[in-house]
Amino acid sequence: MRILIIGGEAAGMSAAAKARRLAKEADIVVYEASEVISFGACGLPYFVGDEFQEPGYMAEFTPEQFAAKGIEVKIGHRVLSIDAAAQTLVVEYNGDTFTDRYDRLMIATGAREVMPPIPGLQQQGVFGLRRMADGLALKEAVQDKR
Repeated sequence: MRILIIGGEAAGMSAAAKARRLAKEADIVVYEASEVISFGACGLPYFVGDEFQEPGYMAEFTPEQFAAKGIEVKIGHRVLSIDAAAQTLVVEYNGDTFTDRYDRLMIATGAREVMPPIPGLQQQGVFGLRRMADGLALKEAVQDKR
C-alpha cells in the first residue's frame, strides 16, 4: 500500500502519523510545497509579538524525525495535478517534474484566509497571517518600524 499526502502542516502530518499506526507496512509520503512542516499556526501571533524569537519553536517535528517513524516527508515539492483514474500525481521539485502513484491519497492543503472586501487591502503593509512565511514577513515589517 502506498499512501500519499498533499500538505505537511498540522492536518497532513497528523494524518500521516495516524496512517502509520493503522497501516504499519505502508509506504507513506508527504508532499509539502513550503520548507516548513508540522507547525502550529496558532503560535504566529505570539512569534510576531516577540513572545519567543525562534520560528522553529512552532514546529513539532522535522522531516528527519518523521523519517525515523517511517514517514517520508518531501519539502519544497509542489503537487501540480492529480489523475484520480490513474491514481497518480505530477509533482514539481526544483523546476523538474515527476509522476508518483498512490493507492490512497489525502489532500490536506489547508485553507486560505478570507480577506473582507475593504478598499486598500492590496497596499503595502497589509498582511494575512496563516503560513510561516506570513509570520516572518509581518515580524520583519514590524521590526523595521521600531
